[in-house]
Amino acid sequence: MTDHISRTFDQELDGLRRLVAEMGGLGERMLADATTALMREDAKRAQSVIATDPRLDELQRKIEDTAVLVLMRRQPVANDLREVMASIRIANDLERIGDLAKNIAKRSLKLQGHMLSGSAMGGIEALSRLAQAQLK
Repeated sequence: MTDHISRTFDQELDGLRRLVAEMGGLGERMLADATTALMREDAKRAQSVIATDPRLDELQRKIEDTAVLVLMRRQPVANDLREVMASIRIANDLERIGDLAKNIAKRSLKLQGHMLSGSAMGGIEALSRLAQAQLK
């Protein structure tokens, strides 16, 4: 971490990092839970994923608002500017991941009682593990 003349600037950057980390953890959990809901026909878990999406959207807005305020107040350059811009881009990607996890959860509710074949389940599980590893 870079030490800046303004301790407040460092605190703002740390706050942005924390928000991105929180959003990332939430996105990871949503993806894992959506896959589990599909594999186990777990309607309660699917509903939980769907209900979590607004929180992820709220975090994205908070990250974007915070980043814009940092840009306006501090006019960062070099690494600091890249970090602020990266936080906006990461938040956008995580929000999209959350939307896709919500879609998986919704589809799992529609598939309740329609057992998927063993090979389909194995493929879904393998793809989910790969996606979760990349997200982590």
